[in-house]
Formats: sequence, C-alpha cells, structure tokens
Amino acid sequence: PPGRITGGREAEPHSRPYMAYLKIQSESRKSRCGEFLIIPDAVLSAAHCVAGKSKVSVTVTLGAHNVKRKEQSQQVFHVDHWVIHPSYSRSAHKNDIMLLQ
Repeated sequence: PPGRITGGREAEPHSRPYMAYLKIQSESRKSRCGEFLIIPDAVLSAAHCVAGKSKVSVTVTLGAHNVKRKEQSQQVFHVDHWVIHPSYSRSAHKNDIMLLQ
C-alpha cells in the first residue's frame, strides 16, 4: 500500500535535509518522484519522471517530513529548467537521471 515503509523504518523528522519531493503535473496525469538536493539550487532525480510527458509543470518540496501535511519547515519551488541525461533510454532503462534547477 502507498505510504508504507518496506524493510526499513521511518527517519527522525528532518534528519535528512537533502531529501526532496518532486510533484509533476502533465497534460494527462499527476505523478511524484523522490529526489535529493546536491547543491543549494539543484536537485537530482530520475529522467522517467518527466521524459515523454507534454505540458509538464514541476514543483520541488524541501524541508518536509510528511508531504501530506503542511509543515512550517516546507519550502515549495516551481522548477523552470531541467536537463535529462543525453543518453537516457526508457526502453533500455539506462541513464535514467536528470538535473533540475
């Protein structure tokens, strides 16, 4: 079921400040992906999160322990620019990586 931790345990709130939440709204559907902050203005995620989708709107949430609740520590940013690995292959499952700024 969604929201369950399999084979692990819930982290202490805010003990992983580099973790981020990616929300994607495309023409056909909403989806989400995990990602992580690598420098103050860039996050790394999987290319399949946005590749092949049209009219995509992306937001990144930082500082959240539970994205289903509004927390004072949360910061939400609209992402205007991302770069998918030039050799990304959905069919071969290779180079499934992108940088978002």
